[in-house]
Amino acid sequence: MASQTLLQFGRSSFFCSRASQAGRKNFIGKYQVARLSTKKKGKKFQKGQDGRHDKNVRSQPGSQLKAQKNVAPLLSLSKHYSASSLDSISKADVGKYVKLPSLKLLPEGLCGNTADEFDLTNENSVQIREQTVNLLSKLRAFAKGDGKTTLDPFMLVEGVRGCGKSTLLNTAALYARENGWIVMFAKNPRDWISEKHALEFGTNTALAVFPSEVSKGKFGQPNLAVQLLKEIQSAHGDVLQKLPQKREYLHQLYQRKEGEKLHKSLGTIIERGIRFPVHASNCLYDLRMELSLVTEYPVLIVADQFNSIYWPTPFWSQGKQVSTEQLLTVGTFRCLDSQGQLQDEYRLANGMILCATTKKYGSPFLGKAAKEFEPFYEPGALYGPFDNNQDLKVDSRKSMKSSGGVSLFLKNLDRSEYESTLSYYHEVSSSVKPLFDSHEKSLQFSMSEGNPEKIRSMMTSMTSL
Repeated sequence: MASQTLLQFGRSSFFCSRASQAGRKNFIGKYQVARLSTKKKGKKFQKGQDGRHDKNVRSQPGSQLKAQKNVAPLLSLSKHYSASSLDSISKADVGKYVKLPSLKLLPEGLCGNTADEFDLTNENSVQIREQTVNLLSKLRAFAKGDGKTTLDPFMLVEGVRGCGKSTLLNTAALYARENGWIVMFAKNPRDWISEKHALEFGTNTALAVFPSEVSKGKFGQPNLAVQLLKEIQSAHGDVLQKLPQKREYLHQLYQRKEGEKLHKSLGTIIERGIRFPVHASNCLYDLRMELSLVTEYPVLIVADQFNSIYWPTPFWSQGKQVSTEQLLTVGTFRCLDSQGQLQDEYRLANGMILCATTKKYGSPFLGKAAKEFEPFYEPGALYGPFDNNQDLKVDSRKSMKSSGGVSLFLKNLDRSEYESTLSYYHEVSSSVKPLFDSHEKSLQFSMSEGNPEKIRSMMTSMTSL
């Protein structure tokens, strides 16, 4: 039996025979040199008018994304591209790539690291996963009203960091917007409770959160709420002006006079929040509750970094800590209670809630730090329905399922999807080096564990060789 040697790369370890050890070490050495070279050169690119990175423009001579020359046009890549739109994909297309609809449909911007994929390839295309096909098929059938398809009221996408959760959310949101759904999209709620962004999302003063004048015990983040209202107005303003309000309000803030008549629509709720930032957080929350009652259009509520909106906040008011439950902006998307039960008022009459967890940031409060917050939280409720590892607790998962929610576990790429990724990168981007031999492919697959983010990082580093 050939002797085995343990090779270690970063946090990954693997065994290989001495016979192939020299060649593989050579590959690792190239990769490490490339990483150092990439760090020195950096990666800053200019953007074109369509929001993508311009493939013919470099911000500096040492940029790792070189100008595209003699690259085959998109339509000639039939080997790696499937149908021309998300509407046409099927399970036969799994592993191939599909061009996304215009990114202008998402004024909120993309969540997660999907944009890094576009940086590498200069194409707004994503790999088709089996879970993507299943989800879009359900949305398509439900919107057609065949009477047979029902949507889960709540779906939580889980998986290891970098497996493609955010990409799935971006794809679903773009598909829904393109096909006439009303989409409320939260791309980075973790930033909403971050001290780093407190002034930006608060009041531009030392006051990060503002006590609500309408909802007792609640707090608003005026700048953040106005931003979110403007984004959804940009995407659905005309439609929301036609939809009537279905909830009763004690105050008369959400109405506008049109001649002798009073106009009360979902659009006037947005108008109120934009005109009076002090009420914007209440307006955002009330708009979300109104969307629960909409039946004229299908509705999709999307939130990335979902577990982070149950973390403790760094905000204080009058000597007391402000919890995420008290923040109206966060409460707009905080649909699970502390036990994991889907709250009835958040259920959509004609649509579904799609969320994904994040493990990018880890648990913000552990050990001694957690003890400081214990006086403000019930025992075991520091992270709501999630545990210290940012996974749903066992009892919370049962509660979620009992209330109609489901979990979708997204895995890393299998070997066939990985091979397709390598071929695609090489064919669409001249900055990516030629395909490796079979030994180097096996090595990279072992090192990356099929994780899309790790593969992309390795290929980006290899471009400087």
